[in-house]
Amino acid sequence: MRESWILFFSLLIVSLSSCEESLPPRNDPSTFLKASFRATYVYSPAMNDVVFQVSVINGFDETLEGPLDLDGFVLIKSTEHPQSQKTITISPSDLIHGFRDPHTGMLILNPGDSVIFQSTWDFTDDLFRYLPLTAFHYSTDLTCTQRLIADPESFSVYGKVKLYKQSGYGTTNSSFAFRHIDRWIPPNECKTSPGVLVTAFWTEYIYNQEENDVRVLLSAKNKVGDGISGILNLDGTVVMRSIRDSTVHKTFVISPANLVHGQYNPATGALTIAGNDSVIFGFVWDFTDDASRDLRTSFFRYLPDNSCDGSHQRSIALPEYFDLTSRWSITASSGYAITHGTLKVCQIDAWVDPANCPSYVPNPVCLFE
Repeated sequence: MRESWILFFSLLIVSLSSCEESLPPRNDPSTFLKASFRATYVYSPAMNDVVFQVSVINGFDETLEGPLDLDGFVLIKSTEHPQSQKTITISPSDLIHGFRDPHTGMLILNPGDSVIFQSTWDFTDDLFRYLPLTAFHYSTDLTCTQRLIADPESFSVYGKVKLYKQSGYGTTNSSFAFRHIDRWIPPNECKTSPGVLVTAFWTEYIYNQEENDVRVLLSAKNKVGDGISGILNLDGTVVMRSIRDSTVHKTFVISPANLVHGQYNPATGALTIAGNDSVIFGFVWDFTDDASRDLRTSFFRYLPDNSCDGSHQRSIALPEYFDLTSRWSITASSGYAITHGTLKVCQIDAWVDPANCPSYVPNPVCLFE
């Protein structure tokens, strides 16, 4: 009898072990949420924003059902300006697609179905900076000269979304790019210039017996064969700002007196820019800033100029870089152009005739560009 019980229990153990091994592995629904991201720049009379959608798909082979326990965000980070990023929390009110019972809050998601959350980004970052004013660079939109269009801006995106208390997170890594337009102009009111104006800066450090300053030239070139004509109606400034110290800056107001090249009739105010010709405005910077400080004594950092041997007859400043920006208009119908440039200058404190330098030694401090 004892041997029969032992055999019975042995058979029972074998039977249970066999059943356990034959069960198929169970798919875990917490790992089957798949997220994706899509962004669209919307430019209309009522909106000038990025509209984005986050989709979450049920990749599980069974229906998911339970109270919505939403936890998610989207992190948008500028590629051109990595210090600027925006974190946007996804909320239940953003749901635009998917069945959620408004009374019970239950969210039902069949296999392969998705829910979609939609929100907008108004171009402010987490530090409340408005990027169109602080980061984007603009120029005249040649298809509509009353407005400005930014250089292409690209963004990386990371998103993370959880739908249920017991579910895992669906994540997405994506990117998008667009060109921001500064204001709404109805398409039927857009003006296109009869020529295409391309603007640019030229800078030169002048060092001789008579001059020790910087010349800044701002030009607008007509890149097509047809001429442009109109009444000169200048509006704009040139701002030079130190990259090392943003409190150091110099502003020039653009006026007809600055015109150094172009077909201009002062009596009538008429300006003509022939095909492939330019108008050029010139400014002279004497190294003073908007606060009337002489930067040669308060800003530049000098070392002995070894290009005049070791006799210390003169000193040369370490390289200083300045960002040049201008928002300017030439005629009432031309629209505004945004022009950017960079100035590198190594200021020399005093004039010494090269013939009086004992010997020439290559200058290790600054190579002029």
